[in-house]
Formats: sequence, structure tokens, C-alpha cells
Amino acid sequence: MAEDPIVLCEGNDDAAFFTQLIRFRELRSLDVRAPTREDHAGHSGFGRRMVALKTETDIENTPAIIIVRDCNADPGSAFRSLVVQIRESGGYGVPDAPRRLARSQGRMLPPICVLMLPWDNQPGALETLCYESAAARRPEIAECVDSYVRCVQFDIEAWGTVKHDKFRLRCLLSAACPSEPNTALRYAWSGDKGRPTDLVPLGHRCFDEIANFLAGFDRTLEARF
Repeated sequence: MAEDPIVLCEGNDDAAFFTQLIRFRELRSLDVRAPTREDHAGHSGFGRRMVALKTETDIENTPAIIIVRDCNADPGSAFRSLVVQIRESGGYGVPDAPRRLARSQGRMLPPICVLMLPWDNQPGALETLCYESAAARRPEIAECVDSYVRCVQFDIEAWGTVKHDKFRLRCLLSAACPSEPNTALRYAWSGDKGRPTDLVPLGHRCFDEIANFLAGFDRTLEARF
């Protein structure tokens, strides 16, 4: 897999999304990876995963490592916390902004690039984008979800917008999957157990920036190095 850039995702939902986006948009091949250990999962586990990557055979021939992290409520803080992990993992280049490549020391480790979701300095998470797409596909359910949010008096200020987006998406997926209402995002594109195959349409324009970034990543590598 050394010819493919590695994409490190926070969890299984993100990995499923990128795998399906690459397939649906017919993008270049990427080595999409979810964490394989519980202590490597989430936004705090990237440093341990990058240390582990150093032991992989042929890692020096991997074109790049793209780390995908949610912006959450404070994109700047989220990016800086990731930079700390990259620096502490040792030997890797440290990007100074999202989507900028940083060459690693001695050419023995791949260059590093950070992709923040929903995008750069925009608060939110992958679910923010997925809800936009899912709601556009099923506006009647989205309207009911909004009514439900008001009914249960969901406190956006206390919970934050990211939890709000996750809550709304889970409600919509449950309502759209009567045969399997406990449908997590990672299964939104599986089509199994009676699930519709269009729960989160990947052709929606809200995913264009991500798809365009991945489609042009080879040019980014050539231009930077």
C-alpha cells in the first residue's frame, strides 16, 4: 500500500465515510484507516498511532499521511491539540495550518497533512456535513427531527452545536431505517438489513470541498515537494 497516502481517521464512522466517498466520487486510491485499538481511538489517539506507524515496513515510501480531525466547537484549539500530538510523536513534519503539507525529517517518514472537518476553521464535525446531506434527501423527516429537538428542549448552548448535530443525525437515521433504527453512521452506506442506500447521499455539494481536496492531493504533493 506504499503508493497510497494513508488517511488516519478518528473512528469507524469517519473511515466508513471516506471509504465510501472515495468509491462514489471515483477518487484516487487512499489507504483509509480506523483505529484498531480502543486507546488509539478518538482525537486524542493520533500521537500513539503515529508512533506505531514508524515501525511499519516501507513506511518511508508512503507518499503522505493525512490526519482527519473534527473541528468541534473551537477549530483553532482542535488543530493545535493535534499539532502537539504530531510534534510529540517525533520525527514527523508539523503542519502550520490545515491542508498544508509538512515535510518530515530526514525523508525517512512521510510528509504530514491535516484535514479538519467540516472544513478548516468551521466549527462542527463530520456529522454536521452528513446531517446537511441526509436532511436534504429527506426533508420531511428533518422537519420532524427539528420538532422533536424543540419538544425535548434540547439545550444547544449547554450541549454545544456538535452534539446537537450528532443528535439530529442519529434521530434522522433511526427514522429513515424502520427495519434497523439503531443505525450508526458507519452503516449509512451499507444497504444491508433493509437500510436504504441513500441515507447520506455522497453527491451532495456539502462534500465537494473534501472530495476536491482528495482529488487534487497528488498535485498538492507535486507542488509542495
